[in-house]
Amino acid sequence: MSENNNSELDKKQIARSAAYPSITIQEAIDFVAQIKKSFPTSGFRREDVISVLKKTAIHRDIAAAVQYGLVERNNDNYKLSTRVQSILTFVTEDEKRGAIIDCLKSPKLYIELIEKFKGHAIPPDQQLRAILTRFHNITEAAAPQAAEIFIENALFAGVLDEHRILLGETITLNNAEPIASKNSDTNSSQINSIDARIPSNPKPPLLLEEINGSVDLKIHLTEKKVAHLIYPDNVNERDIQILKLQLEALALTL
Repeated sequence: MSENNNSELDKKQIARSAAYPSITIQEAIDFVAQIKKSFPTSGFRREDVISVLKKTAIHRDIAAAVQYGLVERNNDNYKLSTRVQSILTFVTEDEKRGAIIDCLKSPKLYIELIEKFKGHAIPPDQQLRAILTRFHNITEAAAPQAAEIFIENALFAGVLDEHRILLGETITLNNAEPIASKNSDTNSSQINSIDARIPSNPKPPLLLEEINGSVDLKIHLTEKKVAHLIYPDNVNERDIQILKLQLEALALTL
């Protein structure tokens, strides 16, 4: 198969993937900052942006900006959201950070991942890719990029600590009014906006080994290998489901 055919195949595989932002929040902010210079309050069309930026390949940038809630779409017309002002001309650092966290919580895929991992460690990259493919309809071709961008965005928003734990107390999902139009570039259903309550100095959650009342279960494996499972003594059914999911993800990498 020729290189051109391989390239076309990759494009088709990515196109069949569930929607995910293909650029980071920081890149999307830089993109809308350029648009804001020419269209600070007025609406615009893609052709207008192409003409102003002298750049034809803007589809992924527009689509990601819509998913992050930085750009609102009504059919073929676009306009910058108030979130852009909170980021580019913020009054306080908390205002800016809150708007960035709102961007993180806007894509449908990210809402699902936040609900799944908040307060817990995000699995290693290879396992995260497998989870995206198996449980979130991201193709194998698109999974590495989708996983990498999600991690970069969580770090940029300041909600991922050095242990890869997603700081759940800074992220609260609710059923407020949707941010994105149902006609957005993502071709997905309307996305619920999310209300964040951000402490000034969020404390990372304790690791399992730091929790009082934890249980260290020694598990004997094959060939004299031993595994240790440390868990709090008040685990519930949902905790067991999370553990099963982590083991299933591990199995996919073997």
